[in-house]
Amino acid sequence: MATRQEQNALWDAVDAIHRYYEELFRPVASAFSLTVGQLKVLHTLHRFGALTVGELAGAVGMARTNMSSLCKKLCKQGFLVRHRGKAGDERQVVLELTPEGESAARQADSQLDLAAPALREADLVSLTEELSALAETLFPETGETAKKKKRIPDAAVRMLDRAKSVIKEKTTKQELQHGKAI
Repeated sequence: MATRQEQNALWDAVDAIHRYYEELFRPVASAFSLTVGQLKVLHTLHRFGALTVGELAGAVGMARTNMSSLCKKLCKQGFLVRHRGKAGDERQVVLELTPEGESAARQADSQLDLAAPALREADLVSLTEELSALAETLFPETGETAKKKKRIPDAAVRMLDRAKSVIKEKTTKQELQHGKAI
């Protein structure tokens, strides 16, 4: 069992990463009157193209019901368009970026380009390996724990798995849709 000091260090590390992420993207989000979370949704659609609400929720690490209401707001603001799935399947809602949504996502990418020189590829590989080791220690995939891994730390585990796949090879939309990148 971790000591109180180790637990506090882990909380501090998660908090520092979250603060850095917020500070990095806040200027772009503010320029479009968005939250950082809304900008993350736009970036995800920019990266993978049109996705269903469920696919987008899985990629972002958010509950489907929350994603649905967030996307309705983004549609009203003119960043997304919604349409029905293939062959008129009324149950499936597909989301796509509008030109304004594309613009916001491209500016978010530009913000990452400005921050990227601070981390060399070797640093990113090392950071990803260390975070992966931490995730495997916290959430070993054995028996009941493997089932809990899918329920409890969804966003964190998906982020680490995606980071590993980016280093090994680029994640494709097809991999995302088939759950291989998530």
